[in-house]
Amino acid sequence: MNQMVEISLVDILNKIENKIDKLDQKIERLDDKIISMEERFNQKLASLEEKLNSRITSLEKIVTETRVDVEKLKAQNEQIVKRLDSHDKRFDEINSRLNTLTIGFLSIVGVLVTGLLGIIVKIALFPNPV
Repeated sequence: MNQMVEISLVDILNKIENKIDKLDQKIERLDDKIISMEERFNQKLASLEEKLNSRITSLEKIVTETRVDVEKLKAQNEQIVKRLDSHDKRFDEINSRLNTLTIGFLSIVGVLVTGLLGIIVKIALFPNPV
């Protein structure tokens, strides 16, 4: 009976060893899958990082171009403001001259009207005897 027990124990140990071998094989396959998945993950991550860097570079370029455009617009705006100031000064000068001419013209018209009225009054009130 002792021998039977030994054979049974040996069989059990052999079965356990077989199961351990199968587990080792499964672990190796899982390791291979994990390594494959990790490689794909790293490739995908690198691809996404490359796209992100490309977009960041594009955005930086756009921002730089926009800053240059804003500076150009600012310079143009300053030139326009200077021109408008120059035109305002000219208009003020022209307006001043026009006011002076208008006052002078109206003064002359006033003197002429007064003179004409004086003549009309003399003719109407003091007719010449014939």
